[in-house]
Amino acid sequence: MATPTTQQVHIDNALTNISIAYRNASYIADQIFPPVPVNNISNKYFVFARADWYRDEAAVRAPGTKAQEVDYNISTSAYTCIEYAVAKKVPDEVVMNADSPLRPLIEATEFVTDKLWLRKEKAVADLVFGSGTWAASATPGSPAVLTQQAIAALFELENILVGTAVIDSAAEGATASRAYVWGNHLAVLYVTRTPSLLTPSAGYIFTFKTRQVNRFRLDEEHSDKVEALESWDEVATAPDAGYLVKSAA
Repeated sequence: MATPTTQQVHIDNALTNISIAYRNASYIADQIFPPVPVNNISNKYFVFARADWYRDEAAVRAPGTKAQEVDYNISTSAYTCIEYAVAKKVPDEVVMNADSPLRPLIEATEFVTDKLWLRKEKAVADLVFGSGTWAASATPGSPAVLTQQAIAALFELENILVGTAVIDSAAEGATASRAYVWGNHLAVLYVTRTPSLLTPSAGYIFTFKTRQVNRFRLDEEHSDKVEALESWDEVATAPDAGYLVKSAA
């Protein structure tokens, strides 16, 4: 055998142009329930009675008489934002000893940020597909297979969002238990393009603290801590603006 061999002239190193990580490619919670920035952790918002605006009450006015007087009713609903946070500690030795292309501090930032996205995605999905959220729902007797185009035509929809995010409910180290966050149900919702006054929308995400990523120095532990936090409350603000189709499968 000729020497040196191919094994002797090369020491394996980590590739610098690829690495493998399983991550959710997209999240849709903010497109279903638009974010609404708020200045306080809790507050209320006004709700106008829907029936008042749909009554035909304009009447003929005879000369010298008063116009027909009408009224509308207002109630209030509330939100209470809850802060969610997650952090990862990164020791100095890990940063100093990491091979290219690893970037422990950058990867820690992306990791904790993604955890917040997943938490919000699940919170909104659980509310959208929960029992009693919407004024109307149905459970078809037999499953049907439809394309996105067919669904859009059937319900005359402007937009279709398909939730592809996956969640693993197993504890760390246990056998994986993965499922789609949005399951296999369908919700038909009215979602406003821009949150504003006198405008209904199926739901909003009231946001007290927008997403923050902080980095703290832990001198005694010779480490950095990367933290992500956000404070919000997902609320179905207009139950009549949603229709739930539960899958029987």
